[in-house]
Amino acid sequence: MFRDIQEGVLADYSGAMARAPPPPPAAMVPSQDGSTTSDSSGILVEPLRLVEVNVRQEAPLAVVAMPVTAPSSSSSASLRSHRAAGERSREELLKDHRLWDGWGMYYDAIPLGPSKSLDMPKRAQEDPDVVGFAYPLPPVAFKLRNERKHPPPKEHDMLREVFTCIAAIDSALYRRSSVLGAIYNMVDSNKRDSPGWQKCLLQAGLREKLFRIWRHEPSNKEAKEEADESEDEGQLSERYWVMAVLGRMMGTCRDSRVQLIEEGAVEYILEGARDADSQVQECAICALKGLIQHPEGRQVVTYTTLMECLVAKPGDAVAGA
Repeated sequence: MFRDIQEGVLADYSGAMARAPPPPPAAMVPSQDGSTTSDSSGILVEPLRLVEVNVRQEAPLAVVAMPVTAPSSSSSASLRSHRAAGERSREELLKDHRLWDGWGMYYDAIPLGPSKSLDMPKRAQEDPDVVGFAYPLPPVAFKLRNERKHPPPKEHDMLREVFTCIAAIDSALYRRSSVLGAIYNMVDSNKRDSPGWQKCLLQAGLREKLFRIWRHEPSNKEAKEEADESEDEGQLSERYWVMAVLGRMMGTCRDSRVQLIEEGAVEYILEGARDADSQVQECAICALKGLIQHPEGRQVVTYTTLMECLVAKPGDAVAGA
């Protein structure tokens, strides 16, 4: 019985194909392998792929023509981005794959699946002994990477906190070196927030405060008390923090660098490069190293001046200071 049904289905199918209208004489029948064909007018005919679909058991087999679609523009763009991956930085490549940009600090290749990995481009020079205060800012902390749950601070919140710190510099309730250390932590926060903190600090008058602290000549009693506190509690001096804050701001943010150069901050750094305190001198040299990593800094600090600062001993005079 099954053989009779099968023979009947094949007979109906043969009859349906015999009754089908012939193809137009000007067009070519699409090939089974999906190759491109053309008619007599030279117009390309979309290649078709023939698929047999068994619609119902008692109905004859139907022939459905399905076009072969070309790759989408998004997939082509993805391929192009992968080809150009070697020309992008680690942070940009990780953001393209929606990964935390901090992984580039620890790994040279990140597994994406079975036999698939994301190869990181060559790491940029990040040695503080070479680039000074121009070493890259850290990324946003891993636990704070979701900006929906942990939005970045707004400008008015930054200004309120910054004005509080600036006012605390002259307050007798706080140790000035501790306040300057907190300001340095704002500047050194992360890649996303540091430019905003620096902008607000300069608006609040930080530059004038730092220059005044540097020019302040402490009395013998004040100098002795500050030295005793630094020795007992491991605190760094105020002049050290002045060099650190200026150097980090000029080494990480172009807007801060341009503004501080125009306002004469380089003269203070050159003066710190010949300071009697070895820690202050070392910090000022790191600020110079970070400054010359950028074209704005190379215009004001010559190679000869940098070499003189590197070989100078504490208390020696430096040309241009």
